Amino acid sequence: MSGSREDWQTFKVGLKSAPPETAFVLLRVMGERLSLEVDPELAIEDASDGDGLIVAGAALMVRATRVRGMDTAERVDDHNWVPYFANRERAEQILRAAVRLRPESGLGAAWFSATAIDSDDEVKSEAAKVLGQASDVPISGYSKLLSANTEKWGGSHQAMWQVARAYASVRPPWTSALVAKAHYEQWLYLELMDDRPEAAKEAELYFREPAIRDELTQISRATSDAASADPYETVYAHDVLAAVLAQASMAKAAAAHLRQVGSFGDPALLTGGPWWQRALGRISSGLPLW
Repeated sequence: MSGSREDWQTFKVGLKSAPPETAFVLLRVMGERLSLEVDPELAIEDASDGDGLIVAGAALMVRATRVRGMDTAERVDDHNWVPYFANRERAEQILRAAVRLRPESGLGAAWFSATAIDSDDEVKSEAAKVLGQASDVPISGYSKLLSANTEKWGGSHQAMWQVARAYASVRPPWTSALVAKAHYEQWLYLELMDDRPEAAKEAELYFREPAIRDELTQISRATSDAASADPYETVYAHDVLAAVLAQASMAKAAAAHLRQVGSFGDPALLTGGPWWQRALGRISSGLPLW
């Protein structure tokens, strides 16, 4: 994408044909592949352009993540902090304008929730309110709010679990994967970030707890038997379950979920899968997604 206004208009039109989670992933991959020289705000025609605000805000939030990287704070290069916060804060401003203009937009609400990561409690609370007002929210919107409330991002295990339990029943079984993700986040904190002497042993024993294994098994079985019209909703759930079940040494179930992902690939990877590469090419050329 060259970043011309014509390119942005084509992209916005194509985005409308994608179901919620696929649209979220489409924006994320676009943001990952967009040249850092391109100004995403060219996607905004005027203050009433809700689609443009969502696209620009999402691109800027992804850019912020690209600049920062995924390392812990102490391992981020000092010179990356200024552009990281500049892009993140601008994304928050634009996406706040988007959700005020279109409070019903699940896609806008999901990307606004992404800005709650590395933000204060006020923005996290605002994101939860925005998600509650919207319809057709991508599962990644709830997932981003969960991440924002983890202890590693300045929240707490209690706040994280409140989010996981609150949204798990929104669209089961797919949103049930949020509970699996919360288990993984709690284990990960014990394994890598908790400096208590007993943390290492707690991490070692975490996934051996019968109640946790039973819960993961129930979510796995429900998800394995389900179908969705949104391919990346299923990819999100199966990817999460594959990773968590593998960590829990539940290899057979983990492999089954990995096979369910199939040719769609992991949406978090730039390469995606064969279907994703074709879809991105079609939408960038102004062709129907399907």
